[in-house]
Amino acid sequence: MRKAEVKPFLEQGRRKGRILLALFAAWIVWISGVFGNSGVLQAYRLSNARYELGQRIKALESEKSVLESALSGLERDPLAQERAIRETLGFVRENELVFEFR
Repeated sequence: MRKAEVKPFLEQGRRKGRILLALFAAWIVWISGVFGNSGVLQAYRLSNARYELGQRIKALESEKSVLESALSGLERDPLAQERAIRETLGFVRENELVFEFR
């Protein structure tokens, strides 16, 4: 082969190498975009975590409203106070007999 014939062959090889290098770089960027820390999969996981936390917040708000209504009942109702004291502390009235079953 002469120099004139080899030169286009080498240029063609370099061009293919550059194209392969560019494709490889694009592939690496795509992989890191999908599987990296700020990639698509991470965004999906965070979206699921956000939904689950929202559900947990709703459940806790519901429980809070139930507890607040029970608290307001204990603050205002003497019979509810007496019942809570009897159940929690085991108090009894005078001349009252307590039967415990085990």
